[in-house]
Amino acid sequence: MRISRVSLYDCASNPHITMDAIASFISDAFGTPARARPPPRPRAGEVDACRVRSLFRPPELWGDGDRAEADLYDGHLLADVLGRRLEHSDGTYHLFFVDRMVGTYDGSDMKYHGRAVVSANPAVISVRGICEAPARPRRYYTDMMACAAGGDPDEVESRHAGSFLTPDDPRIGDAARGYAMQAIFHFETGEAFCADARCRLFNSHWQSDLIRTQTGSPRLCGRHRDMLRRMR
Repeated sequence: MRISRVSLYDCASNPHITMDAIASFISDAFGTPARARPPPRPRAGEVDACRVRSLFRPPELWGDGDRAEADLYDGHLLADVLGRRLEHSDGTYHLFFVDRMVGTYDGSDMKYHGRAVVSANPAVISVRGICEAPARPRRYYTDMMACAAGGDPDEVESRHAGSFLTPDDPRIGDAARGYAMQAIFHFETGEAFCADARCRLFNSHWQSDLIRTQTGSPRLCGRHRDMLRRMR
């Protein structure tokens, strides 16, 4: 399906991520009309049913006795639940922004991983995932572990401030726009990410990668700039 319009749904509550700004970014970048729409209202219990019941088994292997063991939601299940409440039409791409942490099961190492974006139609971008899925600096984790022997976690957070995104960081708006671009590119081209560590479509496993590729003056590599011109 070639995208002819994009519908945005704000299920998050972050003042730095606004649907009007993202709609304007998408329209400018892709030449595709984009607009914010009221988010759908899933039925009672539908979203809770997406909560991961086992970090080491996919949904089809969850049992009736399994209880949610993490504050993590299966991104594909959540996309299906939200998508069932939409009116689908040819050419419309749907993009949700949510507060919940989402993840997907990876069969290669047989466990769930947190994600910032789950690309499909609809796609889901997690605000928590932007802040938590890419890892923080290694030194941050060693400093936090040292707090177990006596230390101030707030001081560690303050010392490393700026080296990773948090929900109150204004830069999270830039990152949200970048993930929206990733989702649209993936859907249009079938290519998930870029191997160029300087490209905005790079798969950031570390917060340092995310900050470098998505904030300040983010850009596409030459190959993806050419692809974008052909998509417009």
